[in-house]
This record gives sequence, C-alpha cells and structure tokens, in this order.
Amino acid sequence: MRLTSKQIKAYRNLFRRVNLTEVCRENGLKRRTIYAVLDGESSNVDDVKAAAKAARKIIRKSNGDVRRISRRG
Repeated sequence: MRLTSKQIKAYRNLFRRVNLTEVCRENGLKRRTIYAVLDGESSNVDDVKAAAKAARKIIRKSNGDVRRISRRG
C-alpha cells in the first residue's frame, strides 16, 4: 500500500514537530525507512504509522504540560 500525497504531507508536518531520531530509537524503527516510505521508494507503511502514533503521543504530552501551565496563569 502506498500513501497518498495528502497523507505524505500530513506525516511530514507531524514529524517536523518532534525529534524523529528519538521517536525511531524508542520504537525500534529506522529513520531511513520512514523517509523511504515518504519519498515513495518503499511501501512499508506500518513503520510510518507506528512512528506517527508515537509522535502524536509525545505532542499530546507536551501540549498537556503547556495547558496546565497556562491555566495557572
């Protein structure tokens, strides 16, 4: 299965917000595999989805901290 151009754009924007090296290291993935899928050179979409899930978790955690601080205001 290949990703659509809209999905590729969304994943690239997501991965810009986190340290992809750290996400891959924690989940046993390889950065070059992620970029190969996003460049259309590989069809291993499961790795991209796993990295995206971990990245969203990191973003949620950091946004939660920001919200708590701003409420104390």
